[in-house]
Amino acid sequence: MAQTGYTPISIYYSATASNTPTAGNLVAGELAINTADGKLFYKDSSGVVQVIAGKGGAGVAGGSNTQVQYNSSGSLAGSANFTFQSNSLAIGGAYSAGYGTLQVRNGYGYINEDGGDTHSLYLRSYLNSAGPAIQVVSNDPLLFVTNNVERMRINAGAPILCLSGGNTSATGTGIAFPATQSASSDANTLDDYEEGTWTPTDASGAGLTLTITYASYTKIGNTVRLSAFITYPATASGASALLGGLPFSSSQYAIGAVRSTVACVATALDTNIYINNPLNTAITNVQLTSSFFIFTVVYKV
Repeated sequence: MAQTGYTPISIYYSATASNTPTAGNLVAGELAINTADGKLFYKDSSGVVQVIAGKGGAGVAGGSNTQVQYNSSGSLAGSANFTFQSNSLAIGGAYSAGYGTLQVRNGYGYINEDGGDTHSLYLRSYLNSAGPAIQVVSNDPLLFVTNNVERMRINAGAPILCLSGGNTSATGTGIAFPATQSASSDANTLDDYEEGTWTPTDASGAGLTLTITYASYTKIGNTVRLSAFITYPATASGASALLGGLPFSSSQYAIGAVRSTVACVATALDTNIYINNPLNTAITNVQLTSSFFIFTVVYKV
C-alpha cells in the first residue's frame, strides 16, 4: 500500500499469467505490466506492443525451462535442440529424449543417435583410470569415413582393425586386409596380408593325380612364402616334372628348399614350380614315381 499522505500510481496491469496487453489497450509510450509473470510491456510508435523486461531485471527469456538462451534478432530465444540440464549440455536434441544429441558431461561427452546407449559414441577423459578413450557403447563397430566412404573400422565382436574391403565378420585379434589387394605406390606402406591353402596340380601334361599332405602359403605385401608336401603316383611318364596352381604368380626365378627321395631343387616362376636336379637339368615324372616331394619357396609377385 502507498505511504500515508501519498497517492499510489498503478499502471495498466493484469494478474493473470501469460496475459499480454493488446494494441487497443495502450497508447504509444504507455506501459503495462503482468504482475503474475513479471513482464513489462510498452506500445511503440508503430502501434506494436513490445516486451521490454522480465523478472530480476533481465530480458524476457525465450523458449522453455532448461533451454539455453541466445540472441534472436535482438530478443532472447530458446530451442529444444539446445538445452542445459543436470550438468549436461545437449546439442541437437532434448536431454531427456537423447535422440541425435551431442552431450557434454563431467569427464566425458557423447554423440547419441537414437536414445539410451544404443549407437552412442563416447569421448572420455578416462576409462577405468586407463587414460583417454573413444568408446562405442553398443555392439556396433567404430567406423572411420572420408568423403562418405568407409575406409576402416574396428569390429564390435572382436578386437579386429578392418581396412576397407576387409572381412567385417572376422574373429580373433588382428588387422583385416581386403580380399583383393589395393596396391600402394609407397614403398614403406604395408598394403596386403593373406594366408591360406593352395592346390598343387600336375602341369606336365601327363595328367597325374598328386597326393597332397599339405599345401599352404602366406603373403605379406609383395612376398609369398609357399610350402607343400606332395607324393607322386607310380608313373612311367617321361615328361619334365612341373607343378601348377600357385596362388600368386612369381615375377622372377625363386629357388626353394626341398626334401625328397630324389635330389632336386624347386624353382618358382609365373604360376609354376619347376623341378630340376642340382645341375639345373629337368627331372622327369618317372624319376619322381612314388616319391614324396616337400618344399618351401619364397618369391616376389
